Amino acid sequence: MHVHNSLTENDARGICHVLHPFIQIVYHFLIKPSGVSFRSMFRTIILVLLSVTCVLGLSPIANVRRAIDRVTKENFATVTKEVEPFLSAEAGTTFYAKSMKRLSHKAKAFGMDMPKTYAQDAKATEKRRMKQDAFIKSKVPEPIASE
Repeated sequence: MHVHNSLTENDARGICHVLHPFIQIVYHFLIKPSGVSFRSMFRTIILVLLSVTCVLGLSPIANVRRAIDRVTKENFATVTKEVEPFLSAEAGTTFYAKSMKRLSHKAKAFGMDMPKTYAQDAKATEKRRMKQDAFIKSKVPEPIASE
């Protein structure tokens, strides 16, 4: 499973930029006589293309979710190892939290334990960790300077 080939917004814009001339040709010769506007037809085609990429598994979120859903007791260690780089580097806060919860539920069902350090330094939790560190530093009294 490869979860790092994500389709970003820039990739989608690039696809649109490349496909635009071809779609214009199809529009002017085939669709324009039927009265459909170019803009609505172009949007529909792009939405269909993006939907197809997600269905085909080109979305890393879909790959990770599918891997977590299909995890078994035998392949649990392998799946967690494959999914961890995505959860640590690219996953958003909500997806990270839900994935961690799903993995911990699966581990508990299999009679296993999730490692305490699994995806601990994730980008999704960085802001929360920084706020917590600042709070703790503000609560800890500074050492009294001895004379």
